[in-house]
Amino acid sequence: ESGLEIAQKVYERHTILTELFIRLGVDDVTATEDACKVEHVISKETFDAIKALAQKFVATTVGVYFGKRNNLRACQSKLYPQHAPL
Repeated sequence: ESGLEIAQKVYERHTILTELFIRLGVDDVTATEDACKVEHVISKETFDAIKALAQKFVATTVGVYFGKRNNLRACQSKLYPQHAPL
């Protein structure tokens, strides 16, 4: 896997998990922080099951629907301050 492929996979996990947590009633800040943690340790099998469930209940495509939230920079800055944008 290239660096870009890994980044895209983590971004997809982050956006879908954040939106799922918010739809479950978790506030935006906590949902973002929790997604930052979970996205790195969740198995492919479990994530794929969550993604399939999300797609089943969302009329639009996952990329369009879940892509509307962009909290990844905040996540990266908090977990990896050495990589925070200047």
